[in-house]
Parts: sequence; structure tokens; C-alpha cells
Amino acid sequence: MEAPANGVSDGTEQICFRGWFREDSRLIYADHLVYVELKGPKFTVYDEPGAESSIELNIAGSEVLCREKNYKIVIETSQTKMRLYAVNLHEYMNWCSVLRITAAGVRNEKLP
Repeated sequence: MEAPANGVSDGTEQICFRGWFREDSRLIYADHLVYVELKGPKFTVYDEPGAESSIELNIAGSEVLCREKNYKIVIETSQTKMRLYAVNLHEYMNWCSVLRITAAGVRNEKLP
């Protein structure tokens, strides 16, 4: 899933994070929207340093389990790069999804 150069895909998804893993597989990366920390199997997104986490992802095996508060998360990943897309879901504040990493990339589970 490649997003257009302006960072918008299908008119709803915006890239809020792009990062590259370091050799130790730990990453603390900041851009103008989010701060991201990756430690072992846990991927956490903060709105600002020291704030309560807004997204927590537990990565286990070939699945990424997503639990978020305010938006749906779509992830693209490879051995060296991860992209995180956020879609604001005011009416789905408690929505959770399972994103499965496959050989072809990431498939996003559809909303019920």
C-alpha cells in the first residue's frame, strides 16, 4: 500500500509516522505529529514526550494487535522501515483491529 507523495491515501488516511529500525531494534523517533518508541515486542506512540501513550501495539509472531483510543491504525512494515497511518474515528473510539503481516504486506481488517 503506497501512499501518494502528499501523504494522503483514499482521502482518509494520513501518514503520521515513518521510521527506520536501528540495529538494536529499538527506535525513538519524533516528527511533528507523534513520538514513537519500539522496545522488543511493544510499539508505543505518544502525542508528546512524557505523555500518556495514545497507541500501544503488541507485536507477536506474524500478527500486530492494535489497541488505540482515537483512531484506526494501518501499518506497513518491512525489515528496515515502518509506516504508521492514522484514521480519525470519532464514532469508533473503542474500535480494535488485528493487522496481519503477510508476505505481500499488511492487510487491514475491515470495520464491522
